Amino acid sequence: LPYLSDQLQELYPAVRQKLSKALRTWKPSETMDALPMLKAWKPVFGTKAWDKFTSAVVMPKLEGALAGLEIDPKNKPDTSRLVRVIGWSDIVSHRMMCAMLRELFFPKLLQSLFTWLTGNPEFDEVVEWYEGWKGLFP
Repeated sequence: LPYLSDQLQELYPAVRQKLSKALRTWKPSETMDALPMLKAWKPVFGTKAWDKFTSAVVMPKLEGALAGLEIDPKNKPDTSRLVRVIGWSDIVSHRMMCAMLRELFFPKLLQSLFTWLTGNPEFDEVVEWYEGWKGLFP
């Protein structure tokens, strides 16, 4: 696709529309199926158009997946949602990914950690729990 990008330029709006339609039912909290489909188009569209597309179509889905993430030290963490979201870091801009994590993930993590630490925790457990979450990031 990158080799034909100039010849296909006039088709890009239609392609983006079809991709948007295909992603309507996609749930990033459940599957990574859409990733390979979109990965092929990233180098073709150009940074500005790609960021606009992912901001409108992909990011709301990833934000929804993170919004449903529960972080509770009392329960074994289900990290699959976060792993799937982070898996998109090659597709969405680092700026958008960082902003989303800063807004939707880290406040939950820090609040859970704060609540746990204000009790009388076993600090070895706290370190293990924290290191587990930290280890999910590249």
